[in-house]
Amino acid sequence: MRNYLLILFLILSVQACKKADNVVAPEDSQYGTISGKIAEALGGGSVSKVNIKTVPSTSSVTSDSLGNYRLQNVTPGEYTIYAAKAGYDSANIKVKVIAGSLTTGDIFIVKTDPMNNPLAGIITGKVLNLENNQPILNAIISTTPSTSNITTDQEGSFLIRNVTPGQYTITAIKQGFDTAITKITVVKAQTSTANLVLAPKDTSSSVLYGSIQGMISDAMTSGGVQGVTIITDPSTSSVLTDNNGKYSLTNISPGKYKLTASKTGYTSTIINITVLAGKVTTANFELLMTTGKIKGKVTDSDSGLPLAGVNIKTTPGTNTVTTNANGDFEISQVTAGTYTITAEKSGYTTTTVSITVKAGIISNADMVMKM
Repeated sequence: MRNYLLILFLILSVQACKKADNVVAPEDSQYGTISGKIAEALGGGSVSKVNIKTVPSTSSVTSDSLGNYRLQNVTPGEYTIYAAKAGYDSANIKVKVIAGSLTTGDIFIVKTDPMNNPLAGIITGKVLNLENNQPILNAIISTTPSTSNITTDQEGSFLIRNVTPGQYTITAIKQGFDTAITKITVVKAQTSTANLVLAPKDTSSSVLYGSIQGMISDAMTSGGVQGVTIITDPSTSSVLTDNNGKYSLTNISPGKYKLTASKTGYTSTIINITVLAGKVTTANFELLMTTGKIKGKVTDSDSGLPLAGVNIKTTPGTNTVTTNANGDFEISQVTAGTYTITAEKSGYTTTTVSITVKAGIISNADMVMKM
């Protein structure tokens, strides 16, 4: 009988301990807790290192290796929980936190497909020769408003993805041909077709022509810049620089021109030139990158070891990233200026550092965090 009572006492004690584990401690009874799991919407697999934050703001955490996250000591009220990670579309849910209670907030996120944005449309088409209806290779296709500058393939075809819905003017330019223009309407999740026909230029005139040639180089490295678009005003023809940053425009009528060099990620540059009949006019450009890059490593102040899963954000805001297994982080395409870099990780004191980002330069932002 005595042994039976002892066993019964032990069973009741274990059950009491289990119940106690699910109860918010008395000193935290004025706050609530949010706990949940981040998973892929397709397949349901857990997603680690997802940045979790709330509005109104509480603390920021990242999901663990099983996709779980937990926000403690949350003031009661209504919150929107945001989940963000590079390579996934951001997602959010709304929850209500009650004092002394655990609120569950599971979030499902979808992998980003840069080639199939459901909120964007697609522009496709062909460029043909008016005289023989044959496809034209390497015709330059541009849009207004600007999307991306591309060239036609051997079939005269072109394709522009991820186009914001709206009205666009499509321009096709090819040396030796007259420029062609058409207008289209881009609709969300649909493909809009813009076929263009280029007429060969009339070269029967006795007017003598000149030509323009030059090189486009990076102002910081002095190396040639490939894929720079060169256009003239008044309009003649348009070309892209080759692998060495060189270009050439031929059969240009004599006169004064504004020559513009432009490429995404660089500041556009304009120079004035004069083309003379039978002469080659040289016009070289230097382009300056419009953005810089921030790189750094986060380490533990006591051990000196790298810290993984640290949330890195900037003020003014750019991209929010997390450190990798080596404690390293990198933020690209940062506009030049002064920034405050903030490092946050559960169990550590928030750390900040100020840096100045310059165009075309990598700025270092190493940080040490204390527990």
